[in-house]
Amino acid sequence: MRRFAVISFILCLWVFPAHAKDIIKTPAQFEMGNILHFDSSILNEPRTLQVSLPDSYSQSDQHYPVLYLLDGERHFQHGVLAASLLANQGLIPELIVVGIPSSEAVRARDLATDKQHFIRFLQEEVFAIVDARYRANGQRTVYGHSLAARFSMQLMAEHPTLFSRVIAASPPLQRIDQSLLEALQQRYREGADYYNRVYFTLAHPDSEGAEVASAFTHFTRGLTAHPPEQLTWEYQRHDDQTHISNYYPSLFYGLMKVYQQQP
Repeated sequence: MRRFAVISFILCLWVFPAHAKDIIKTPAQFEMGNILHFDSSILNEPRTLQVSLPDSYSQSDQHYPVLYLLDGERHFQHGVLAASLLANQGLIPELIVVGIPSSEAVRARDLATDKQHFIRFLQEEVFAIVDARYRANGQRTVYGHSLAARFSMQLMAEHPTLFSRVIAASPPLQRIDQSLLEALQQRYREGADYYNRVYFTLAHPDSEGAEVASAFTHFTRGLTAHPPEQLTWEYQRHDDQTHISNYYPSLFYGLMKVYQQQP
């Protein structure tokens, strides 16, 4: 055995000589998209956007739907990969992917305590920048995880024309489950001039917490008993996931679900 190990070590030295690093040409960087820096007059602070264009963008004059990823610093990379893979398989249309990065310093403010300013920021600045710079077709999907998922579902109820599709991973709906349910039933009555789709998920209750799981169950039972007429919805329990790992499968499967059938 010792002789074999010595021979293997010698072979490794022969196959991978000390100058192996010299056989690599100048490393080339690769990028997943562009980063746009701007000063937000609404939030009164500098902000950034991450943008990835579909493969066919430079070879066509086509206009594309846009996927907006809240907490882009966490979700932009896997969001771009999911959108590209699913589009290449013909399961969803090609998408412009826009990440909206945040930070722990402002996240709770934007998504909860002062969300009206953040909604204005989306409407008047983010959408305006994306629509002016890129060939967006006006169809918008939003993805959020945890607090951003709760915010996304509130947007669906309070501002139904902002996004036609919502993907919400592990939304903590405690204390708003009943009011959110009533708002959706009121907003999405027959005859409304919008028709939206939502896909939302929850991980294992032990990871999410008993209060979150209970509110989720109450909310889904209410939707089942009195489904809003202008809203297509689907939920899934991912009992094999934790609160954190749930955001990967939720976005991947969520994209397929919300584009499964055009409204």
